[in-house]
Amino acid sequence: MPLIQFMMLLCLLGSTHANTEINTALRKGIRYPLHFTPEEQAYLSQKKKITVCDYAEWMPYIGHEGNHTFGIVHDYYKAFERRIGVPIRFIHLADLPACVTMVTQGQADAVVSMGSPNTFSGIALSNEFGEDFVALTTRLKTPFVNNMKMLEGKKVGIIGHYKNMIAYLHQTYPTLQLQTTKSTEDGLDKVANGKLYAFIDIYRIAAYNIRREHIGELKINTKVEPLVMRAHVGLRKNDILLKHIFNKAIADLSTEEKTRMINHWMSAKEVVKADYRLLAEIIAVALLFLLGLLYYHLKVRYRQKTLLEKQAKLAGMGSMINNIAHQWRQPLSRINSNVTVMKSLLDSDDAQKELLEQKLDSIEENTQYMSDTIEDFMHFFHPDKQRTHFSLQACIEKALHLTGIYSKNIEVTLNPNKEIYANTYRKELTQIILIILNNAIDNFKIKSIADPKIEIHMRRLHGKIILSIQDNGGGIEAKELERIFEPYYTTKFKHEGTGLGLYMAKLLTENSMGGQLRVKNHNNGAYFEIVLFEEEKDA
Repeated sequence: MPLIQFMMLLCLLGSTHANTEINTALRKGIRYPLHFTPEEQAYLSQKKKITVCDYAEWMPYIGHEGNHTFGIVHDYYKAFERRIGVPIRFIHLADLPACVTMVTQGQADAVVSMGSPNTFSGIALSNEFGEDFVALTTRLKTPFVNNMKMLEGKKVGIIGHYKNMIAYLHQTYPTLQLQTTKSTEDGLDKVANGKLYAFIDIYRIAAYNIRREHIGELKINTKVEPLVMRAHVGLRKNDILLKHIFNKAIADLSTEEKTRMINHWMSAKEVVKADYRLLAEIIAVALLFLLGLLYYHLKVRYRQKTLLEKQAKLAGMGSMINNIAHQWRQPLSRINSNVTVMKSLLDSDDAQKELLEQKLDSIEENTQYMSDTIEDFMHFFHPDKQRTHFSLQACIEKALHLTGIYSKNIEVTLNPNKEIYANTYRKELTQIILIILNNAIDNFKIKSIADPKIEIHMRRLHGKIILSIQDNGGGIEAKELERIFEPYYTTKFKHEGTGLGLYMAKLLTENSMGGQLRVKNHNNGAYFEIVLFEEEKDA
């Protein structure tokens, strides 16, 4: 049978169903983890559980989260449970007197921890299972207190339910100005805020709470001699067998096991009821900072974008003015020539009426052309943010006309297709085409291209309208091709360009019209492709 008993003992110690198996083992007379007398075994065989009453919150000894109990004393009782062989269950009440009443009335078996001397007549104490000294806590810069008489005239705090400790201090140090506090946290806060000079509490309780809340503010200054707090199990006076059982479990605890349980809870990283307020405040401040930074970044980007658009429009207007000036040069030259001829004829003796009329007609024709040119550009710059259904070929021809390209000895090839209609912002598309054409014209001039050519093609493909503009100006260098649509990036001299034209064209195509603008080198020239999506067409 020894093997069977050993296997049963392992189950009792480790199984997640230990409660049922322990009771079954007791009824069958299997021996206990400790050596108990027959009377003690008979007593335990009748106990389904041992009920222990715990009170208040005094971490690291006892703490609670919902129905969960934890702390040093709780771990001691789990060690007792393994040795006694009967489940121990906790009942949580507000204070010690309430627990004592529950035990004396038979509603609980024990009080979790009581100090000595015992002032409750109906309670007997087990042997001591732990001890701690009483400590004086002060602010960090307070000098070392080597004698309690140094505290005369100073306000010193102590928890109100420490009745025996208060009585001893009043008797031993009658000049102390003791002020009661609700809890350890209350007492430490008052010391930190300067409302108390010092605070008296059990060492581990004070040290635990300083580590959680007051690192860098408070310290354990000194021991309060000769006070020592000794922990006992509080039991009914007539429950002699249970007292003997607990005494045997207490005696079986080794110093190493006690030290391990205490160190587990005194370690800073083992705080169960972690206080995340500081972390939450840091995260909140960090989030506010990031949101502010994001807002500032977006605001700056919006301003930069607005500024770039304004500068691009101004650059576009400058380009248009150059185009107007170029288109006006020849009409003005012809008008000037006609005026000179007319003046010469009028100065001669035989004025030729027919020739004068021809010259006047020419002047009228040229001035009308100049007026039409101004009208075209005025309409072009007028705001127009309404989508229209228009002929793509007519839009291209308008852009070609505005550039005055036909008078620049540039060969233009346009594959005509009057059936392709676009549904977008007509004037913005015209501006995009103008920007690309003007860049090609400037490139021809800079590179002195002998036989400049521009080919324009339009087609409809898979629900898209694709407009391509190809020149033979030698193409774009690879390093420039990657940055060609960046603002302020230009391959021209400063007096020839601002670097905003193609950036504006990209912005209009993709952000305003929802299309795409691409560029690559093809057939010894730059190949621009404007893609418009037909699904955006109005119903």
